[in-house]
Amino acid sequence: MVERTDDLTARFVKALDRLEVPRRATPAFSHRPARTWIPTAAVAAAVVLVALVLVPVLGQQAANPSPTPVPTAPSTHTPGLVAPTPLATTGAPSGTDVFCGVLSANSITSGQGSGPGTYELRPATSVRTGAISWERFGGWTTGRPPLGTYVCALIAQGAPIGGFQTEVRPNETGYITSIVPNGFVLPPQCRYVGMPSAEDGDRPAVVWRFDCGASGNRDARGSLLAAFTQQGWSPCAPAVAPGTWRKDTSRLTVTEASGAPGDLPTLTQRLYYYGGGGPPGAESAGCL
Repeated sequence: MVERTDDLTARFVKALDRLEVPRRATPAFSHRPARTWIPTAAVAAAVVLVALVLVPVLGQQAANPSPTPVPTAPSTHTPGLVAPTPLATTGAPSGTDVFCGVLSANSITSGQGSGPGTYELRPATSVRTGAISWERFGGWTTGRPPLGTYVCALIAQGAPIGGFQTEVRPNETGYITSIVPNGFVLPPQCRYVGMPSAEDGDRPAVVWRFDCGASGNRDARGSLLAAFTQQGWSPCAPAVAPGTWRKDTSRLTVTEASGAPGDLPTLTQRLYYYGGGGPPGAESAGCL
């Protein structure tokens, strides 16, 4: 295509060279410069040449149009931001709790809450309630371990008793290895001995036996004094509740050992749901 265009251009130049281009004479008095004119035949030849050059070029462009740009979808990535990882969920479904404790016979033998296939974890604990004297439920009909076994079970809330859902085994989510007082940790030189026990009555309680060594057991209250203070417990009046400390809804009472062989001091927890470790006004009354 380029060679053809150059050939036509050369022919056009030779044709112009053969044309005589006369000039009009300019009068001597005229202040305008002489004007050059080109005959009509030369103009027509130029037009034809331009047409011969442009028409093939335009035709080729029409036969091979440039590709239409394809719009690119905007990026949805925002630099510096990472999609949040869904939070892992643990624990029991809504309306249920994992309770752990010593599997025991139901202490209610008649009326509401009694009946065949009903049991208690006695004492018991859960993440929601902390240590409590018992949790009563029914429905564990198969695969039940012997009474006196420490177990954990998923129990649905209900009235007058909860409903057994499934056993929670060691190393499974929700399993609690031991029952300990709410909001209190023994000092390093002391340890709990055996499983705690539950007491009934007007104010149910959980009782732990503990051992602080021969010298520490001779003054158990003194052995735990620093631990109570450091962990935010407040003492009750000695004359009203000797050896008793209060924190939130709990009271913990330290009872010295009797001195008999094998006897150990105890730590007794009672719950008061009025706040401050006692009923209304208990703070001023010395933790009655």
